[in-house]
Amino acid sequence: MLAWAVGEIVSDRFAWSQWLEWIPTLFTLAGALVCLITASIVSLLRGALLSAAITSQAETLASPAGHATTSSRPQPSRTSRLALRAGWFAWCVVLLYFVVSETPFYKPKPEPPAFNHDSFRLIYWNSGGDEKPGWDRAIGSLNPDIVILNGLRTSAGPPGLQALIESNASVIVNERFVVISKRPIVRWGATTLAQPEGEGLDPRQSGGHRPWIDRGRALFFQFLCPASDSDGSAPPQLRTAWIIDLPSDLSLPRAQVTARADQVITTFPSRPYVKDARGAWVPEEIKTATVGFPRPDLIAGDFNIPRGSWSLNVLLHHLDSLSAEGTSPRSLDAYHQAGRRYSASWPRPYPFLHLDQTFVAPTLRAWSYSLRDLGSAEHFAQLADITVRELPVR
Repeated sequence: MLAWAVGEIVSDRFAWSQWLEWIPTLFTLAGALVCLITASIVSLLRGALLSAAITSQAETLASPAGHATTSSRPQPSRTSRLALRAGWFAWCVVLLYFVVSETPFYKPKPEPPAFNHDSFRLIYWNSGGDEKPGWDRAIGSLNPDIVILNGLRTSAGPPGLQALIESNASVIVNERFVVISKRPIVRWGATTLAQPEGEGLDPRQSGGHRPWIDRGRALFFQFLCPASDSDGSAPPQLRTAWIIDLPSDLSLPRAQVTARADQVITTFPSRPYVKDARGAWVPEEIKTATVGFPRPDLIAGDFNIPRGSWSLNVLLHHLDSLSAEGTSPRSLDAYHQAGRRYSASWPRPYPFLHLDQTFVAPTLRAWSYSLRDLGSAEHFAQLADITVRELPVR
């Protein structure tokens, strides 16, 4: 519990502390409970054995007249009693933290907003493993407006999924990313995150190491949402989404990983793609040099960083900059806005870490957030319903 507490306080600011920050609260509660129950039983048994031993010794040393020598009954030491009580108190504190912070069932169910075209349902799924047939139908049955797929190992997925969602949906295919959107995509760009080579620590591989290097990747796309006003006179609203896939190599310090990703994204020099008259994606002709991804309205991806980690703030400040006043990173998290149950996205089917996450700018809000098991691969899919936030008039 002490190691877990240090991890929660220091988070992943340092390479050594990230190992403590990765300790799941559930594991802490379960492991500490076993230790405390064992310690309590041992304490009771020890007291009983000592009492029996002293009683036996008193009978042996009894006087010839049949009177035993006076002996006080053994009592547990004050230090051991205080330590055990402190342990149970600390366990209750951790349990309370888990209930309040990670199992927010007590939150009122968010009311769905009035329908407007600027709202959309987003599904993000990082496969991370072999897909079984039927995953595309599972996604299509959720009626998404935007589907973001990462790391697919089957090439038959995107065309079939596009047909299930909408035959004329916009489609982007870029290395590990696939984006299918009912909202028209007008511009996109992608880049490697050029992460350094680590030691390749990966407990999923034989020997605990992997032979390949994951440099990480990011993609942005801009899509149009129809005007939500009643007469339709307002122009469509342009929204920008970032997709980020950070490496899972455990040897890489997460604070350095997000700092490097932020540096690459903000100095992005490549020419983005737009559609030509034939509807094909072609490099955009830019008259004036632009650097970096456009400012995002939402960020989604597999960060390979647990929810609430300090290192995520390096990337989330791009969302916060849209607000006139400072907004805490926690308030940008779609899970904290609309999640109402324990959520962990990896590893399937028994997840204990929330690595796949979605964040929205202060101008938007998530009114629904959940994780869905698509029946295959290694990650759960994210489902978020996002709408325009009604900001107070200043």
